[in-house]
Amino acid sequence: MTDNIDEIIAQIGDRHLGVLTSALAKSQQRVVDEPSAANIKALREAKSALDEMRGAGEDAPVVYGNRVEALRALQVDGYKIKKSKFYADCKVGMCQLGADGSVTEVEINRYVRRVGLQRLAEKSADPATNMLARKNEKEVERLEEQISKLRREREIIEGRYLERAVVEMELAGKCAVLEAGLRHLFHTRMVDWIEAAAAHGLPAALDTAQQDLNAQFNEFASLDDFEVLIGK
Repeated sequence: MTDNIDEIIAQIGDRHLGVLTSALAKSQQRVVDEPSAANIKALREAKSALDEMRGAGEDAPVVYGNRVEALRALQVDGYKIKKSKFYADCKVGMCQLGADGSVTEVEINRYVRRVGLQRLAEKSADPATNMLARKNEKEVERLEEQISKLRREREIIEGRYLERAVVEMELAGKCAVLEAGLRHLFHTRMVDWIEAAAAHGLPAALDTAQQDLNAQFNEFASLDDFEVLIGK
C-alpha cells in the first residue's frame, strides 16, 4: 500500500514538473519573440517555480538536452550570443557537451565566464525612455558621421588622400602629354624609319622605331611637372 502511495505521489510530482517545464519553454519562446518587460517577468517566475519544484525533490542538476536548448537558455537570460558562435565554441571545447550532446547549467555558467559573455540591457517598458534612447542613438550616429567626415577632410589636407576630381584631372593631363609626345615622335621620325627600312631592311627599321618608342616612354615615366593647354 505504501509503495502505491509513493508511486502516486511520484507520478503527481512528475506531472507538475512537466507542466512547469512546458510553461518555462513557452515563456522562453515568448521572450525570444517579444522581449518585453512583462514576458521577461513571466519567464523569471516560471523559472523560479521550476527551480523550487526541483528543489523540493532530489537536488538534480539542471541539464539542457542539446545545444539548441542551451543556446536558448543563454539568450533568454539576456546574453548577447549568436548560434554560429556558440556552436563553434562548443566544437572547440569552450563549452563541454555530454556524450549525448546535453549541456549542464553548471557548464553553461563556466562557459559564460570563459568567453566573457555580456548581458543585453533589458528594454524599458516606458515609451518615453525608449524614445529618448532612440533619440540618443540617432544623435550618436550623426556625431560619428561628422567626425568621420572631418577626419577624412583632414587626411586629404595632409596629403593622405586625393580627391577623385584631382586624380582624374591629373590622369587626363598625363594622357594628353603622352599622346602629344607620340604624335610628335611619329611626325619627326617616320621618314627616318622608312629610310632605314629601304637601306637596311624592315627588321632594322623596326628596331630603330622600338628604340625611339622606348626613349619616349622613359621620358614620360620620369615626367614630374607638366603643363597642358586646352584649346576650344
